Amino acid sequence: MAGRGENYGLYSPSPFSKQLIRRAYNMASYIGSEWLVVYVATPKFRSLSPKEQTNLSDAINLAEKLGGKYSHYRVSDIADEIINFRKR
Repeated sequence: MAGRGENYGLYSPSPFSKQLIRRAYNMASYIGSEWLVVYVATPKFRSLSPKEQTNLSDAINLAEKLGGKYSHYRVSDIADEIINFRKR
């Protein structure tokens, strides 16, 4: 949990995901915490275009290269899943 020194970064198939991942990495490095990268697929985002698939793959690769732990969830309600994930 974030209170135990973990940092979370959520990302999407957006071309800006890599910027978000780098920022999460920098913040976690600065405070010396572990960080997680989470992708939550909703029905709306289950069928990605080839460009979105590339963006997502690039984001995952960057996160792993920088030492982030990656998790992927398929859900119907993103807000509920984020709350449930936070409780784990």
